[in-house]
Amino acid sequence: MKPSHLPLLLVLLFRNSVAMDIDGSFAVLSLGGDSCATYLSARTAGEDGAQRHVAWVAGYFSAFNQIVASTYNILGSQTPDEVMRQLDSYCTTHQDAIFVDAVAAITRQLFATRANLAPDKNNQAKWKYLDAGVE
Repeated sequence: MKPSHLPLLLVLLFRNSVAMDIDGSFAVLSLGGDSCATYLSARTAGEDGAQRHVAWVAGYFSAFNQIVASTYNILGSQTPDEVMRQLDSYCTTHQDAIFVDAVAAITRQLFATRANLAPDKNNQAKWKYLDAGVE
């Protein structure tokens, strides 16, 4: 039987209402601790920092894709550039937010339209297998 990823999913989707440790804190690594204002400054200046932030977001989404059940691609049918523009818009409105919170907010928005299955695979046989109650 596969372990359930539901608790992790709930933590990721509802970070503001679920504590990470006993005090409600979690470690923020690397550029995730920057403010949205810092991100926007680097992005508009076209600095190397902007590319580092984009790479950080790609890593965040890749990890999300790997650990959240029924998620092939959190971006769904959107391109990375479209999602980065959404992040730009969010950060423009929430300049004091830390970057990881901004990315988490965008992730929550994307979740409903994520790609659940790889587009190049015939998954009908898998669904029949699961519908039969075999895990």
